[in-house]
Amino acid sequence: MRIFKKIFHELDGIKFLLRNIKATKKLPKINPKKIGKFLIEPGYKKDLNNILMLHRLLRDGRNLNIWRKILYSSRGKKLIFLLKDLNKKVIGFEMFYFKKDEIENKIIHEAFIGINKRYRKNNLSVHLRKYSIKHFSNTNLTAISTNIPSKNKPSIISAQKSGFKLCKERIKKGNIRYFYYFKKKKY
Repeated sequence: MRIFKKIFHELDGIKFLLRNIKATKKLPKINPKKIGKFLIEPGYKKDLNNILMLHRLLRDGRNLNIWRKILYSSRGKKLIFLLKDLNKKVIGFEMFYFKKDEIENKIIHEAFIGINKRYRKNNLSVHLRKYSIKHFSNTNLTAISTNIPSKNKPSIISAQKSGFKLCKERIKKGNIRYFYYFKKKKY
């Protein structure tokens, strides 16, 4: 029974990867931007080890699974917003992917946003979120979703400052769902 569970889990991982590779084909590459003493850049394959190290540091030692590693190494320049200092050291990032239940509505999901603890209290997560909102609003996407643990007050404040609104109190594992809907121009 355990082997079948593992097989189905890996099949879900393959479906995740294929869904996201297909969905990102038409997304534009992220353009670099300077914000004060920091740079926002796309996540290139060469940055992946630094991203993974910071991810483990910020997520209590948890790693990305193999399917996300493959996705971000191949599509990071469209799905990862890196925050670097002027020496090009990765100090934060925001990762995205397409969820199975949101892709039909052209919603992209913010998987994780994190800033190195030494650089917090500078509104850098707000800058990252606002830049990703601006970037994705110029595509055919309709919204960005994110799930934030209800006890993570700094992330909730950052999301709200960036324009995210609480969708509903759909609490699952202590997470609350927020959305940012793009305002489309009327012609």
